[in-house]
Parts: sequence; C-alpha cells; structure tokens
Amino acid sequence: MVPIVRIVSVALLSLVLPAGSASAECAWVLWIQSDGSLFEGTMYSTVSAWSTKAECERTLAEKFAADVKSWGAKYRVTVDEVSGAPRLFATSKAKADLIVVARYSCLPDTVDPRGPKGK
Repeated sequence: MVPIVRIVSVALLSLVLPAGSASAECAWVLWIQSDGSLFEGTMYSTVSAWSTKAECERTLAEKFAADVKSWGAKYRVTVDEVSGAPRLFATSKAKADLIVVARYSCLPDTVDPRGPKGK
C-alpha cells in the first residue's frame, strides 16, 4: 500500500508544483506615457506584452528609434536616455513650444503606471 501512496503523492506534487512556479512568472508590458499640448493631461498607452523583460526592452529600443525618426520628420526631437527610461521631447520647428514628451518603459504586468484604480 505504501508504493501506491507514494505514487499518488508524487503525481499530486507534479500537478501542484508547476502551477505554483508558473503563477510566479509574469508578462512584461511596453508602456508609453505621453504629456504635452497634443494631449489633455497624461495619456498612457500599451504597445505590446512579452514573456521576458529582455524581449520587452528589445521592442522598446526598436519602437523608440522608430518614433524618434517619424517624429523627427515633423518636429524638432530631443532624446533623453539618461533619466532611467528613454524619453522623446518633440517641439515645434518654428518655435520652442513643447508639443509632446513621451516616456517609454517596460513594466511587469502586475504594475500599472496609471496608479491604483478607485472603487
């Protein structure tokens, strides 16, 4: 009877342990936070979600470079990569009016940069 108990115990543990470790994993979400005269207040948008932080950061770098190029066609673009997260500043080419500041970040899917939701 002992061998059957061991077999059942091992079988149950094999079902429980992977579920416990899988719940500890999370997705990584690429967020863009935008402020400026093009928006009323702060706007948050998600670009994509990835299973690893490295994949998210690779996509962030690609998206940031593409946005610098596309925004640079219409506006004067300044880049800040020292602030902890890449930021793009777009100003009018005719005058120094700030049009948009976009901040790019990869966050775990458990973190919402908009803050806690009220009830």
